[in-house]
Amino acid sequence: MQRYISFFFVLLIGCSACSKAPEQVPQSSAQSTPVEHNDGTMNIVLTPEQVRVAGIVLGLGEERSMSGNITAHGMLDVPPQNIISISPHVGGFIQSITVLEGQFVRKGDVIAVLEHQDYIALQEEYIATKSKVDFLETEYKRQEILQKDNINATKTYQQVMAEYYALRGRVAGLEQRLRMLGMRPADVLKSLVSSTYTLTAPMDGYVTKVLTHRGKFNAPQDIICEIVNTDHLHAELMVFEKDVVRLRPHQQVHVRLSNVVEEQSAEIYLIGREVTQDRMVRVHVHLRGESKNLMPYTALTAVIETDAQRLWTVPTQAIVSSNGKEYIALARAPHHTDSLRVEFNIVQVERGISTGGFTAVTLPGGIALPDSIRLAKIAIQGAYALVSHAHNSGATHDH
Repeated sequence: MQRYISFFFVLLIGCSACSKAPEQVPQSSAQSTPVEHNDGTMNIVLTPEQVRVAGIVLGLGEERSMSGNITAHGMLDVPPQNIISISPHVGGFIQSITVLEGQFVRKGDVIAVLEHQDYIALQEEYIATKSKVDFLETEYKRQEILQKDNINATKTYQQVMAEYYALRGRVAGLEQRLRMLGMRPADVLKSLVSSTYTLTAPMDGYVTKVLTHRGKFNAPQDIICEIVNTDHLHAELMVFEKDVVRLRPHQQVHVRLSNVVEEQSAEIYLIGREVTQDRMVRVHVHLRGESKNLMPYTALTAVIETDAQRLWTVPTQAIVSSNGKEYIALARAPHHTDSLRVEFNIVQVERGISTGGFTAVTLPGGIALPDSIRLAKIAIQGAYALVSHAHNSGATHDH
């Protein structure tokens, strides 16, 4: 491609030269072949007409406040406390399941109804133990009165007291187990014994997984479903290790989701302290103006704004890549003795931060540009043809 462009460029220059009368464009004033000077620079000399025909547009570089944006990828996530895996406190068979994946549920809504004979046994044990503790309470108080009057043996009193407190603790434990199953101890004492146990939603959220069905036995460690509360979605980004030193909390982040047109505004909240095997660091980002329509685990791309700094920049389109190197074409002022000549000096540069259509540039090795380059006009359009022509002529030098 470079060969074709260079050929076209030379042909274009030749045509423009032929369109003029010989007396208007002296032969010595237009040279399309790169000329190497004593200082090692490489120039291409054109006439103003050749510049116009070649479509070369000149402009100036400028010092700008540039923020070194960092691009990262990640996904929407939810805090661990907003994800709940629901399992039965006591194993049982699924009698009914009332939720589907994607369904929104509120705290207290019925998730499933389980059935097992162990539920009946638990209630029976509570009724029997509660009756015993009521009897022992009466006996304990009687023994306490006798002990004060030194009528009974101390050993008898202590034995009754120990049994009473042990049984009372047993009753408290059984009541807690009943409440975990959604049963009221007072109702159980009224002989309202049930063989089923209702599992309810512990918080508002969306059902993301349903892992059971009717008739299946679920042990206490088996997950029946998962619920995710999406009120506080955040972005989890993976940033390259080398870029982490430029990050700090509260930096602005622009997030673009794969399934949402509008860009989301966010800021850095936490920066991870662990480097993965891929030399990446996890960065926790909070979204502004959260929407319940966003879905967890959605892929996203984020641009992080780092601290701004004053840098010398040129329009990005003025930088030309050739053979793995970057170049700009500087237009020297016409010679005062010959106003029909324009020199273009091809200079190798290194790219820096890019934003807003401008890119920071330095000389190779990060050396700041001298004033001779900063004050010169730059080929904003047509630079590719100039650099390609110089390169294909084997005359481009590094500076």
